[in-house]
Amino acid sequence: MNKQQKFYTEMQKGLQEINVSGNDIFPSMYPQSLDTKYGKLLIHVEGDKKDDVKSSVFTCYCRFDDVDIAMEHTNCNPYTGKWNFHDFVKGTRTPEEVAQSFIRAIKNVINNT
Repeated sequence: MNKQQKFYTEMQKGLQEINVSGNDIFPSMYPQSLDTKYGKLLIHVEGDKKDDVKSSVFTCYCRFDDVDIAMEHTNCNPYTGKWNFHDFVKGTRTPEEVAQSFIRAIKNVINNT
C-alpha cells in the first residue's frame, strides 16, 4: 500500500469506529456524515483515487451543515462551515498517525449523549 492508501484506510477505520454514516447532502462532494454537538458534519477523505497517489498532502475535507452553531464552537470557516484538515508526513510521522490525529479532532465534536 502507498502512503495515500494507508492514510485513507486508517481514516475509514477511525470514522467507522465513531459511527460515520452515508450522506444525502452533497453526496458527491461529501460522501460521509456524522452527527455532532454542533450539527451534522459532512466528510470527504482524500486518498481513494488513483491520482491521489502522487499527492504529498493528507487531507480530510469537512463541512458543518449548521454554520452558525458550528462557528460559535469551532474554528470552521464562518461563511461556509468548512473545517478541513491538511498535513504533510514529515520526519517520523506515518500516514496512520496523521489520520489518527484527524480522528481525534473529529471526536472532540461528537455528541456524547
